[in-house]
Amino acid sequence: MRICALGRLCLVLAAFASSAGVAQERVPGSLLGPPPPRELEGRAAEAVLATYIGCITRNQRGKAQRLLDLPYLDEAQQRAAREMMIPACLNRDARISFRPAHIIGRIAEFLFLERYAEADVGRFAGLTDEAAAAMGLVPRNNAEDLALCTLRADPQAVRALIGTRPDSTEEAAAVRRLVPRLGPCVVEGETLDLNARALRLLLAVGLYRAAATAG
Repeated sequence: MRICALGRLCLVLAAFASSAGVAQERVPGSLLGPPPPRELEGRAAEAVLATYIGCITRNQRGKAQRLLDLPYLDEAQQRAAREMMIPACLNRDARISFRPAHIIGRIAEFLFLERYAEADVGRFAGLTDEAAAAMGLVPRNNAEDLALCTLRADPQAVRALIGTRPDSTEEAAAVRRLVPRLGPCVVEGETLDLNARALRLLLAVGLYRAAATAG
């Protein structure tokens, strides 16, 4: 999804003027034409997005699972995220501009809450590298390493974050609880540049992968 200033979610809805069911087209030399796109933000945008994510995931469960099996944000996963977008799940007068990370993270949230909402995430606390590897949880890039490290440091806090409404005070509180856990998980020499939205999306993917792998 296109992210507006301060990380707010923005959806663009194109409203087309019509007469007797026929869309009006611009006549050369006239001022007649479709009105500019209307942006939805905050709760309105989240409501549309939640419905859309649910629709594309329910209708493509196999593709959604294969999407989340791929290394986080590598070229193959980003391509798979774009292929998840299907017109049938979008009103004909709307269009969505998105970043793959947003679709990937929201699908991970949807599937985690649908399948593993009652799972005992506490079992991931303090998981050693050896134990994680035995479960099949081997990070394939630095982002996955950060997600798994944070999950092992405080799985309850990660689960609490995924259970909050986006852009809510509860989400902000959950992020603050996790901030102290991030420093020790950052690869030495690297700078962490994540806003609250990006952090939530990354951790959602990590949590889903851990739950799905552990069974």
